[in-house]
Formats: sequence, structure tokens, C-alpha cells
Amino acid sequence: REKRGITYGARTFFSGDQYGGYFQASASIEQDSAGLAISEFLRELNEFSEHGMTDEEFRFMKTSIGQREALKYEGLAQKGRFLGKMLRYNLPSDYPKRQKELLESLDQSDLNEVASKWIDIDKMSILAVGDGKSIRPQLESLGYPIIELDPDGEPL
Repeated sequence: REKRGITYGARTFFSGDQYGGYFQASASIEQDSAGLAISEFLRELNEFSEHGMTDEEFRFMKTSIGQREALKYEGLAQKGRFLGKMLRYNLPSDYPKRQKELLESLDQSDLNEVASKWIDIDKMSILAVGDGKSIRPQLESLGYPIIELDPDGEPL
């Protein structure tokens, strides 16, 4: 985002529950930048998988998670969702304290190992939404197979 100026909202995350999980990277971009954005995402993900996060990125991540966690208790709706999560996953009453301790104990090398294991661009699906006439040539230039879908998700 900082280098190319093609989006204000690039993000990545791991998500999971007791049944499984996934890794997602996404951004809202202008159609004429689709190919560039995807190639930049893939380059960054490959770099991250191979070399891990920097010390600065690690500190920023820990701070961001801590601040995001605080928002879970901000209002009644947030508190209700949080309590629902605790009930759904049978979490102990001291879960917030344990979660904070876990965050403080995170080890950068352990997280880099997880990234190396689970961020594999050769196993990822890329979804681009937009005007096919505009973005298809950009996507073709990346060399990946393209499957165009109709509004119901069926291949055309």
C-alpha cells in the first residue's frame, strides 16, 4: 500500500475455530490496478513466508492486537458477542487474562515458522471481482489459470 498507492485497505489474517481455519489476504483496489495489486500481494506473501516478519512488524502486530482486543469490551453489543464466544467455545472465566498473557508471550520466531508452513502461494486461490474486460488481460499476464464465474458462482 505504501509503495504503490493502489489501495487504502490491504489486510491479511489467519482465522480458525475447532473445525478448521484459513488464511486470507484482501484489498479493495481500482480495476486498472488489479494485476499489479495481485502480483504485489504474491510478492509480499512469498517474502513473508520465506523470511518472516521484521522486528518492527512484530511490535506493530502485538500493539494492534492488544488495541483490537480492548474494543471487544467497548459497548454492550461487543460485550454480548464476546460472552457468546466464551460460551460457544467453553472458555474459562479468566480467558481475557490468559489471552493477554499469551499475547505478551508471543515469540516472533514461532510466528515466522507458522507463516513459513501455512502461507503457500502455490496453494492459494485468487479471487478478483470486477469488470472482466478490464481485469482479464491483467490476470492473464500473471500466468495463472482463470475460471470466470457467473453471479451464482458457477463457471461460465
